Amino acid sequence: KPIHMVFYPGAEAFFDPQRDEMLIPLSVLQRMRHDVEQRFPLQDEVQNAVYMAAVENLLWHQLARVVVSQYQLPVGGDAEHSIDAFATLAMLDSKQGINQLYLLDATETFLLSMPAFQLWGELSSRSPAEQVEARYRLAVCLVLGEDHLQYPELVSELTWQQESLDACKQRLQAARQAWSGLLSSLLHEWSPWRNWGQVRPRLQAE
Repeated sequence: KPIHMVFYPGAEAFFDPQRDEMLIPLSVLQRMRHDVEQRFPLQDEVQNAVYMAAVENLLWHQLARVVVSQYQLPVGGDAEHSIDAFATLAMLDSKQGINQLYLLDATETFLLSMPAFQLWGELSSRSPAEQVEARYRLAVCLVLGEDHLQYPELVSELTWQQESLDACKQRLQAARQAWSGLLSSLLHEWSPWRNWGQVRPRLQAE
């Protein structure tokens, strides 16, 4: 059954099961647009690319929240981190022209603009800033696990050793396998997400 996404002038995102509508507040889009304009002044092309990728990130997050909630999927552990991982995986696999080099900028914009959801009312001992940092580092790890050779400056800045990069590759594969298992009964046979459960060849450093 299709889910319709509706942007409305409210304060919170929520799902209306009666209408199968995912309602997303316009204020989130406004905050994201303001963020990219502040971070990339006088760079219209970059602003647009980061903003569009941030919106895509938002939509993947909301879709995952709806699916987890409606089907009571046992994501386990930190639910928000699991949903973050799903959104990052979906964007890494995106074939819609989103520039992957802007993925992390878009993730940061999304995290700063959209508060974390406690799906089952769990309380976090971390401050909001600590939560954003932890969630961003997860996205960084998954992106570098996919192909760290695309981000030599980031790897150098983080001073991550090969051992850390290998751990990120393993974390990426674990996230793919976990979500493939969770979604297997809900996906069409032709869905590319079914392939997430397959072990992918490891990238070799140059």
